[in-house]
Amino acid sequence: YCHFINPILRSTFYITETEFSGTRVLYYRRPVWMRIRNASLDRLLSKEQYREMSSAKALRLLSKHNIGCPPAPLRILPKKTGIRAIAMLSKTCEIDNGSNKRTKLLPPNKVMQSTFHALRYEHEKKPALFGAGVLGLTEVYPSFCSFV
Repeated sequence: YCHFINPILRSTFYITETEFSGTRVLYYRRPVWMRIRNASLDRLLSKEQYREMSSAKALRLLSKHNIGCPPAPLRILPKKTGIRAIAMLSKTCEIDNGSNKRTKLLPPNKVMQSTFHALRYEHEKKPALFGAGVLGLTEVYPSFCSFV
């Protein structure tokens, strides 16, 4: 049942939740969603929050930097007054390298994982070096209480 219905729904609709609908799932017809998506991307590019980059330039930049964080796929979440762009840091990014082959890059979270572990280790050893910096939501309230 699910193996039959889900592909039909996904081929006909873009299925997502929105900020204003809470946990309700919304179904956008594909042509309608493409118009929303294109208008949203145009708005993000015009505000200069994001820049469009060719696959060749992205591959060239990524090959020069052996530590660089790869790009993250962008998800668009509808809001009442527009959209919210969300970088999906746990998803792999694929870049078309021009010869009908796609280069798969590690997710940014995976690339930065060892750096995060090193910072956490240093934070545990010498928390004073980090000032008011915290490593998670559980540390926000105690830090705030000591400040106030």
